[in-house]
Amino acid sequence: MKEMKEILLNLFLIRDDDHTSPTPFTYLALRPEGNILFATKADISPFYNAIEKKGGVSAVLIGDRHHVSQDTVKLSVHFNAPLIGSRIEAKVLGAKGFTLNASLPYEQRALGNDIEIIPTPGHTTGAFSYLWNNGVNKILFIGDTLVPVEKTWLYWVSPPSRKILADTLNRLKTFEFDHVVSNSFACQGGACRRISNAEKENLLNNTIKQLVSNQ
Repeated sequence: MKEMKEILLNLFLIRDDDHTSPTPFTYLALRPEGNILFATKADISPFYNAIEKKGGVSAVLIGDRHHVSQDTVKLSVHFNAPLIGSRIEAKVLGAKGFTLNASLPYEQRALGNDIEIIPTPGHTTGAFSYLWNNGVNKILFIGDTLVPVEKTWLYWVSPPSRKILADTLNRLKTFEFDHVVSNSFACQGGACRRISNAEKENLLNNTIKQLVSNQ
């Protein structure tokens, strides 16, 4: 049985390091209201038993269209847990033959008492980020919007969407979080990063300047 790694309180990293090529980072959050998978397109079936021993899954959250594959659908079915994302991403995925069980309006909303769903357009038009308060940490699951690569942060966005991403990052300044977690296979040097308020301001401001100057 594959073992998961607890990286923060009640937050487990699910990633098969035996793969020869880089794979996305998937996460399991243990919650009294039901465990959540912050999913990707990776095949995490070798971890199913480990997940079941932690209480299974109540919902599978995706950040954007790039996080869904047949393996994502398979895990949703296996755990009888709805696959959830925005209506915008659901429409794009539907054209590719994938169906989300719950497609949400593209607006900020709460999921239970501890998760805030935040529209973060830029990398894709309907991307969601998720802010989870586990009682000790406030963790922003930022998907592919910003990707930590060693000592820098990168982004992948088309030229027409640079202003949109800059506006998104400006909005993220209003949220309190002390960790940023990315799903991207491109992460290097750790996909979960502790971040102080000063570091958050510097990261967002510097990235906004890059986006604006590259328009």
